[in-house]
Amino acid sequence: MTTPLLDTMKQEIPEAERRLRFRQSLGYLRKVDRRKYDFRHNPDERPNAGLREGDVEHAEVNRVIREAEKTIILGRQNRLHAGVVMHDDEKLPRFHAGHDLVKYFYQALRLIPAYLIDAIFERGITVTMVKDCDLLVWEGPLCHQAFHIGRTRKTIYIPEGLIMSAFERQYSPWSLAEVLLHEAWKLLDYHLILELVRHFQIWMHGHGSIPGFFWVKEKLLELNKHRRIPDEYEQTLRHRFRQDSKRGRRRENR
Repeated sequence: MTTPLLDTMKQEIPEAERRLRFRQSLGYLRKVDRRKYDFRHNPDERPNAGLREGDVEHAEVNRVIREAEKTIILGRQNRLHAGVVMHDDEKLPRFHAGHDLVKYFYQALRLIPAYLIDAIFERGITVTMVKDCDLLVWEGPLCHQAFHIGRTRKTIYIPEGLIMSAFERQYSPWSLAEVLLHEAWKLLDYHLILELVRHFQIWMHGHGSIPGFFWVKEKLLELNKHRRIPDEYEQTLRHRFRQDSKRGRRRENR
């Protein structure tokens, strides 16, 4: 026979565990927020991303891009970060739509699958041309960088000289399309993970714990825009995820 004291202790233990998980979750979220703040104010500390050869410093690439004249050739310039105008922001002009380089660029863009183009526009990804520049960084045959991914501005930086050289030598537009696919895919992957982390944080704030494995899988399917999955296969995946989860079994038994 249980005593009132024992019953009270049994009720208090789960509540104490819940409060402990909640405090741990808040501590984790504070660390993430501090890290994001450091990255926003020290972008050179982030890992370098983009098509390159050798060990090219991110700070050097950023310096070249900051000092160079730039123009938008695809999409609309991203000037906000977390709803705030970036401290080093400048409004960039758009390249003339009738220019030969723009026509060559759009010939390459037409070779990219339509669903991937939709994903690029839906994520707000842009392409920025860095003018008067053959390569972003050149320190030698074994140390140089041609393209750069701007994660905060959600843009792909392309040097003007590279597109001009490909156009003048009459390279197939597919050579440029292949690079665009490679760079855009990495940026889409990054923002898919970032969007998942944001939903993860919202869930943790509301529940004071970490969401389960099947929640993550279903959320990834929901947020995915570029990793194409046929509708029938997606439904099969969702059904299989639900079958293996307690919540899914409860739904099917209703």
